[in-house]
Amino acid sequence: MKTLFARLASLACCLFALAGCGVDGLPPFLPPFPPPVTTDTDVDAPAFEGEVHLIAVHDGPAGVSDHETAHVSVSIDRPEENVTLVLSSYGPVIWTVDVVTGTLDTVVLAGYYTQEVVGLPDGVEVRERFYYADSSGSTNPDYFYLDHAGEGGHHRCALETLAAELGVTEFSSFMGEYWAGGPYIIDGVQDDARLAVEYPFVDFDPDLPRLEFEVTIGDVSGPLSEIAEVTGPSVDAQQLQKVVRYGDTDRYFGISSHEFFELDVASGTRTEITPPVGIEPLSWTSGITVDTIGDRVIISTLGGEGFLYAYEPETDIWTVIASLRNQDLSDIAFDRDDDLIVGISERLELFAYDSTGHLVSEIRIDPEELPGIRDATRDHGLGHAMNIAIDHPYAAIAVTPPHHEPNDCIRDNLRFYVYDMDRDVGGLTWKGETAPESSCRSEGDHLQRQSAEEDAYLR
Repeated sequence: MKTLFARLASLACCLFALAGCGVDGLPPFLPPFPPPVTTDTDVDAPAFEGEVHLIAVHDGPAGVSDHETAHVSVSIDRPEENVTLVLSSYGPVIWTVDVVTGTLDTVVLAGYYTQEVVGLPDGVEVRERFYYADSSGSTNPDYFYLDHAGEGGHHRCALETLAAELGVTEFSSFMGEYWAGGPYIIDGVQDDARLAVEYPFVDFDPDLPRLEFEVTIGDVSGPLSEIAEVTGPSVDAQQLQKVVRYGDTDRYFGISSHEFFELDVASGTRTEITPPVGIEPLSWTSGITVDTIGDRVIISTLGGEGFLYAYEPETDIWTVIASLRNQDLSDIAFDRDDDLIVGISERLELFAYDSTGHLVSEIRIDPEELPGIRDATRDHGLGHAMNIAIDHPYAAIAVTPPHHEPNDCIRDNLRFYVYDMDRDVGGLTWKGETAPESSCRSEGDHLQRQSAEEDAYLR
């Protein structure tokens, strides 16, 4: 069994929002996302018969001013099929629907600004699930909207809400664009795993190994009860972000926003450690790892052009290893086999630096090999983050939801991936709630995570 000793996370494997990080191709705009929507799934509902087709745009056609009502056309050509149509837009849209063939039963209007639909046959049910219910400014607390790219944690949660409301386990098709185009023609179903409510599925290359991690896990809703079971009294859960163990010692170091600190697990207190005069102050720390060859703690930051720092606990010496030259890293890990510092970005790139900070290689991960990972990187700035651990040639990646997220659907969605850097293959090995009790067990000074399914775990 291949073994990987690395820290992945603390605080239920949660990490703070990476300020300044973006995703290529996305507009620099982050709309308000919906609050949690609850649906009573315990009530028996009749089996759903028919198709559910999804259309999502962000705003009107290119050139239409912000929040100006747009007109979008949809055509349904589904002979002998009963159709439910979900129309979603962040901006205000008047949807014109033409039923060429088939039977349109229901239209769900989702969005932030007011949505309207015209051209419907008699008897079609219209459900309004957009935020601004009318021009008077009244609002609908049960609103949601879909992501135009079909990705993101909030998009997946919207699909779960829809599925529970309609009584389906998968959808029939999805079409989406940032700027509304059209006419959108619904004339078939799509074979796409992402249309399943349970996507992504735990299914990966059988040649990938099972990996073992040292993991520090905390309870994000209150004191660090699970850490306390192993390491002593609780500390402030809202302030801890990432913690690493220094070699085989009982010393722990962590980062939090602009801070680097040592955590005393016996007393539950922490002591901030700051660079001396002459060393660039820490700004937006993003990653931390231990160089077990050089006996130093490595820290990555996002502020300014970003830097790699080194701190030597035995001598209290700080050094700036190198500038990251505006390459934002979500996390870093130490590859002992090759004496490399490996960073991962939200663009799913791996950057390997030697001990002096010189970039020696980079790999762009095919997101198709890590199904669903874009759900985290799509929701940039919301507090999702990636933690990484390395045992060459394998990279283990934990996608962690934000601890401040109000939506349980988002907050309880932690995922582990394994990626073979040499073969460019990988997969989802575990997904579930953040720190469920059934998957955490004490192992000496650490906790190990294991799923109930023997063939789908990282341990």
